[in-house]
Amino acid sequence: MVRKFLLIPMGKKKVSARLPVHRVFCKGCGIIRQVTLKFADGRRRYSRSFECCVLEVSRNMTLRDVARHLQVSWDTVKDIVKRFLYT
Repeated sequence: MVRKFLLIPMGKKKVSARLPVHRVFCKGCGIIRQVTLKFADGRRRYSRSFECCVLEVSRNMTLRDVARHLQVSWDTVKDIVKRFLYT
C-alpha cells in the first residue's frame, strides 16, 4: 500500500512523499496490521515535522492564513491545533 504524506514546505513549494507502507500478518492473533511509522501518526496524511511547522506558524497567524500559506485545507490546520491544545 502506498501512502502520501505532507512534509515541511520549502519556501512556497508544497512538499510531499509517496511511501510504501508494509502490512504484516500476526500468526498469533491472525490480524493484518500496518507497520508503525516513526515520522507520522498512522491515521494522518502529514508528518510530525509538518505538524510542528503548522503549530509554529499558527503562533503568529490565523488558522485561515496558515492554511493559505502552507496550501492545505483549513480543516487540516484546525485538526492539528486542536489536537495540540487538548493534549
